[in-house]
Parts: sequence; structure tokens; C-alpha cells
Amino acid sequence: MAVGNIVVNFTSNYNGCHRVCYRQGGTGAYTCTSCSPCTVNCAGGGSPCSTSIPITVDNASCAPIDFDGYVQACCEDSASLVGRIPFTAVFVPTGACYSYNITCVTGQIEDLVLTAPNYGGLGYPLSNNSIVVYANGIPCGFATSDAFGAIISFNITVPGSYTTVPTITLDSPPFYPGVDASVIAIVRCEVIDILGTDCSGQPDPQVPIAPGLVLGQSFNNCYNTTVNPLPVLPNGYTMTQGACCTDCVSITMLNNASPGSPLTVEYRYTTCNPKTIVTGTLVAGEVLAPTCVINGSWLLIESDPANPVGSVVIGAPC
Repeated sequence: MAVGNIVVNFTSNYNGCHRVCYRQGGTGAYTCTSCSPCTVNCAGGGSPCSTSIPITVDNASCAPIDFDGYVQACCEDSASLVGRIPFTAVFVPTGACYSYNITCVTGQIEDLVLTAPNYGGLGYPLSNNSIVVYANGIPCGFATSDAFGAIISFNITVPGSYTTVPTITLDSPPFYPGVDASVIAIVRCEVIDILGTDCSGQPDPQVPIAPGLVLGQSFNNCYNTTVNPLPVLPNGYTMTQGACCTDCVSITMLNNASPGSPLTVEYRYTTCNPKTIVTGTLVAGEVLAPTCVINGSWLLIESDPANPVGSVVIGAPC
């Protein structure tokens, strides 16, 4: 927020006290200077008179802020329209701050994870990193099996480049009972350092996002481009301008894992006033109390993307 003044210059025909009334946005009740004790006293007789009205405005707003008002001699009833001298004023923000949506749209295979229903399967030949693994039918690495014929680990040799999560398969196990392993891929974009401008026009501190976002994950970050250009993101990300960074909501963040679980959730969000990037970690069962943030600025990074436990509850505007 910024503190400013509306300077009202007018010609006074009345010798004595005047009320100066103003409002923002052209609707609602006026706020008026005092007639008793008098705060705006004029000489009258056509002489010039002036006063300054202190106002608080959001310099990070993306649109001009309109004010209107009037000057009236205090001898007139405050409800009367007689003798009102109208005025208007417009505040033009110099720190317009927009929300930019950052999305991971093209990533590489970071990890292969055994999952339900079959997990490592059964019936694979005993192998040390020699069972071929396929992503959408194309070799992407090798798997290792144990003495029971179950897959236990992977070695990714061709992480590829994907806009959708690939289907992971292995050659069918040749031995009884011949249960195929169930495998999913974790596809992630590169680490990013958001080095842009905050909403006061000063450089942000580097707040790295490491590891990078998983495929399809996104969040909003606020930038004031009147001073510095937008950051250049690594390949695989898109950045799209959205709403003004004055849209704020209350959120509650949770790690829904059972207490004692090793699963953690790293979080990031931008506070509303002042607009500051906040980061931290939620351990199992922890809840972050309701916080007023820029809408969409929150980001959750799971310690185990295959078993996500973080959630965000969106509350009322704030």
C-alpha cells in the first residue's frame, strides 16, 4: 500500500469553514473533513482556497483508482446539495503487479515407481540391471529383479521428453506365476530459480524450486515488469499472464499423512500484503494455519510424488 494526497484547489465565495468530502470508486458514503473544529477555513469573496486529503492506495493495482468528491460551505446542511463544488481525481499506479501462471508442460522421467496392484510382479529372471523397461514402447532403462523374480529397482538411461506421462511396461515375466510388475513414471521439469521483480519493483530474492515441478503442476507468481523484465524459465515451462496480484484468499495447508510417517510436503506461497514469497515444510499430520495469500500462488512439492499427502483448503477472500 502507498500513502498519497488529493490536493483540492477551489474558489471560495464564502468566508469561513468548508467541508471537503470524498470517496473512492464513485459509490458509497463520502468521508468529509471536520466543520467543528474547522479544518478547512477559506477567506471567501472569490479568493482561492486549498486543502490536502491523505489517502491510502494500492500502488500494485493494475487499474487506475478513481476518486470523486465535493467542497461545500459548512453553513449548508451536510445533506443538502446546495453549494456543492464537485471534483474528481485519478490515482495511476506505478507498480502494477500481475500474476503469471507457471506450468510444467514438458519434462523427463525422473523416477520409476512400483505401485498397485502388482508392484514388482513375479516370475522375472534373476537379473542385475538387464531387464529392459519401456516408456510408450520405447526403451528407457533397465530393471533389477530379486531371487523371487520380483522387480526391485530401476536404472533410467533414456529420460526422454514427455508432454504426458508415458505408459511403463516390461517384457512379460517368463516364469511361473508370471505376474507383470505395475510401474508408473514420475515426469518432472527442471529446477527453476524465480528471479523476477516483486510488487514494489525491487528484485526478488532467488527462491529456487528444487526439485522442479512435476508434469502438469502449476502455480502463480507475481511480477512487476515496470522495472525489470520477466525471468527466463528453463525449457519445459510456460508462463502466462493472468489477473492482477490483488486477488487474495485465505488458505489452509495440510500434510494428511499419519503422524510418524516420513512423508513431508514442501510448500511455497506469496502473502498478500506485503507480497512476499514464503517457503517451508509440513511434516506428517501438520497443519498450516489459515493464511491470506495471492490466489493460486501456492505450490506443494511432495517428498514422494507417487504417494501425495498434501492438500490445500481454499477459504474466503481476504
